[in-house]
Amino acid sequence: MLLQRKRLLSISIVFLFLLIGCQPESTRADLRTDLGFEHGSPYIDGVELFTFEKIISGSLMDRAGFKSGDIIIDSFRTSMGFYGFLERNRGKNVTISVKRNSGSGVYKTHEIKVSLPK
Repeated sequence: MLLQRKRLLSISIVFLFLLIGCQPESTRADLRTDLGFEHGSPYIDGVELFTFEKIISGSLMDRAGFKSGDIIIDSFRTSMGFYGFLERNRGKNVTISVKRNSGSGVYKTHEIKVSLPK
């Protein structure tokens, strides 16, 4: 009986992670490779900011117009939320909002459209 409860609890936890958009590291690595980026998640005042640390030259994200240093500002701006968004929207055209440093310390908003692979 105890083993069945543990198994049910494990299944419930996995389902909860999938429901809230948490992706296993293998899925995240696949998405990073497929799209061509590396990210960082600095915390400012306790808030995670999903930041593109590197956009691979010639990659899908590069061709779409993303730049190293872009900061995701959509509602899914955390790493968990962003990877969940990417996974749920595979095969679709999406628009992603980012803030980009214009070079003078002023950040401007950019709307970037990208077709996500399946």
